[in-house]
This record gives sequence, structure tokens and C-alpha cells, in this order.
Amino acid sequence: MKGGSKKSDYQLRTRGGHDLRLVRSALQKALRFGLEEESIYWAHEMEEYTQYLLITLATVNAEDIGFASPAMSAAIDSKIQLWLTVYKEKKRKATYTPALAAIILMICRSRKSRIADSAWEYIKLKKEAGYRKLIPDWAYDEHVEEGRKRNRWWRFFVRVSSQLSNRAAPEELGGKDYSTEIEKIWLRGHPDHRDEPDFEPLDPANPYAPIVEKQYNPNDDGDE
Repeated sequence: MKGGSKKSDYQLRTRGGHDLRLVRSALQKALRFGLEEESIYWAHEMEEYTQYLLITLATVNAEDIGFASPAMSAAIDSKIQLWLTVYKEKKRKATYTPALAAIILMICRSRKSRIADSAWEYIKLKKEAGYRKLIPDWAYDEHVEEGRKRNRWWRFFVRVSSQLSNRAAPEELGGKDYSTEIEKIWLRGHPDHRDEPDFEPLDPANPYAPIVEKQYNPNDDGDE
């Protein structure tokens, strides 16, 4: 390139003459701090870089709101998608700025938490420091070859692999829990796997404990 400049040295400028990357940083922090007027100001600066602006808003929504207020996060995401749709339909000439203002105010006023980002970085740093895990015993079910070699089929899936943490009660679901009904049928055994061992239920308090096989009871109907 002329003058010996490098591509990485090129700076995109906003309408006010600022470095776009710095404006984006200012917007992200203003949103995080709940500074409404500052957030709208820096969004104005980025308006001609519409997709970059929307990515910034979506990133803050995911990193700083998502876990703290899932309903608000979903509402913000829907407005981001609306703006993007209008922007595309108008062939990048849309000026539907009220939606942008709504998104910004919602982000600023929402409950926030950086727990998701922190959790990801925590594990990442632990791995970089040498932290390693072995594949747990409960991962070997009928959906992988090694699980099938261990003769783990329907009963193992019901007693171990399909178990949920924080499982919703039937009254929370508004009626019958069909998962419970199908589990009773599966525990009776699949015709193709009558010789499958039975297994003790997984202990959620100690999920890494070895999976214990027990004597198969052909009269077990799952009603325990």
C-alpha cells in the first residue's frame, strides 16, 4: 500500500470523526453502566454502520442481561431482529430509529449479570492452566457405540441419561407429564433388548459415581 501503511492501521470513522472501534467500546460500556443519554449518543455515531451497531447491542444483551432477565433479553432480541428485518427490506435505507432507542433504553434499565461470560472465561482459563476432565461414565449410553458395547439401552437411558436437574412438576406443566408415562413403558424393556441389565438411578448429588448394574427384574413396570 502507498506510504507503507498497513491494512490494520486503517481506521473507520463515525459521523463525528471518532474511531469506530472506540465508539463501539464507549457504547458497550455506557449500556453496561445504564447511562441512557450516553448510550443513545454513541449509537447515533454508529448509525451508518448498522449491522455493527446491531451486533454490539446483541452482544451486550447476551453478555450482560441474558441470565439475569431472560424475558427482557428475549424482548430485546426480538426488537433487534425487527430492526434488522426492516433494514434489509428497505435495502439498507431504513431509518426506524425508535426501535433502536427502545432497545437501548431496555438494555440500560434491565437487570444485569455477567455470570455467563464469567463462567465461560473461568473454564477457559482453567483449561489453559492444564485442567482436564475424563468422559464421565453416564455419557456412555445407547447413542454412542461404546455405550452400546456396554449393553446400555432403554433402561440405562431412562434411569441415567434422560434424568433432568430442576425437573418441573406436572402442575408447573399444566397437566400430565408424558415423560413419566413413557419412562414406565421403557423400563419394562424393549423387545429387542430383553437381556439388557437394569441400573440403579443416577444420584444427582454425586453424578460422577460409577454406574451400578443390578439384577434385571422382568416384572419391573417402573412403578417405584
